[in-house]
Amino acid sequence: MKKMLAILLVLCFVMSLITPVYADIFGQKDKKLKAAEGAIGPQTILDNLSKMVDYLGAREGTFYDFNTSEFCNYGGATLYTYEPYKLSLNVGALNLDGAAATIDWNAGAFIPSENVPVMSMFKYLYVGGGLGARFLDKTDNLIDDKEWQAAYGCDAQVKMTW
Repeated sequence: MKKMLAILLVLCFVMSLITPVYADIFGQKDKKLKAAEGAIGPQTILDNLSKMVDYLGAREGTFYDFNTSEFCNYGGATLYTYEPYKLSLNVGALNLDGAAATIDWNAGAFIPSENVPVMSMFKYLYVGGGLGARFLDKTDNLIDDKEWQAAYGCDAQVKMTW
C-alpha cells in the first residue's frame, strides 16, 4: 500500500510539472502554471510545491473514509482540470495524518444561483471521491502501534462567503 501511494503521489507531481495546469478555484482559468525549472533538491521541491498551492489556492472540505467509517478534514489543491466535464484532479491532506488524491466534479457550475439568495453565497462546490493512506493506530491500547492504512471514500468541498 505504501508503494502504491508513493507511486501515485509521485505520478501526480510529475504530471503537474509536464501538463499545463489551469487554476479554476478563484476564477483564474486563463492563466497557466509553468513547470518548475532548475535543480531538484529538497528545498526547491518544497518551494515549488508551496508556489503551486499558493497560485492554485487551497480548497477545504470533508472526506468520508469508508475504511475507518469517519469524517476527515480535507485540504488540498487542484493539479489538473478537465474543462469539458468540469472534472478536476486534486491532491491534499487528510486530518494531517495522511494524504489522498481525489477526482472531483464541479457541481457548483451547474446549480443556478443568480436569483437565489442562499446559493449566491457559495464560492465553490465540488463533490467526488478518491483514495489515499493514513498513518493510524492499529489498536487502542498501545501508544506506538501505528501503521499506514488505506483511505478511500467520497469528498465534498464547499466554501461560502458571508
